[in-house]
Amino acid sequence: MRDTALASHAFLEGFEEGHLEIIEDCVAGRSVWKQGEMMLLRGGAADTCHLIVDGRVAIEIRSPGSAPRVFQTLQGGDVLGWSWMFEPRLWTFDARAVAETTAFTLDAILLRKAMEDDCEFGLRFGIRMTQAVVNRLKAARLQVLDVYNR
Repeated sequence: MRDTALASHAFLEGFEEGHLEIIEDCVAGRSVWKQGEMMLLRGGAADTCHLIVDGRVAIEIRSPGSAPRVFQTLQGGDVLGWSWMFEPRLWTFDARAVAETTAFTLDAILLRKAMEDDCEFGLRFGIRMTQAVVNRLKAARLQVLDVYNR
């Protein structure tokens, strides 16, 4: 593993060296978004996965005729985006940089291929992504409870 910043990302904690090298091979680069800039748009092609290094990201949902609602805020160490794993591979939410945000951007096509080619890696990465989904659902559930218990 050549990139120590990538290897030390909280999302990758506990991955063995060989799996970290696979992930590094999927890195398309570092991306930077300015405060207020949209990172993902609902309905857009989900062809990346972002490992947030620093900054803050608001996950937003919209309903017709109303302003977007933030249902979770992510920060350094979090992962953004899982829609790349599932058909139809379209983003299901919007994401906006609340502060300037830097992330490692992974090429989802390469990542899916690596997961298929190396079953052990695929299982470990898939479990880690599933845990991120579960955490996001828990946060959404708590927010819904908060809204309706007022």
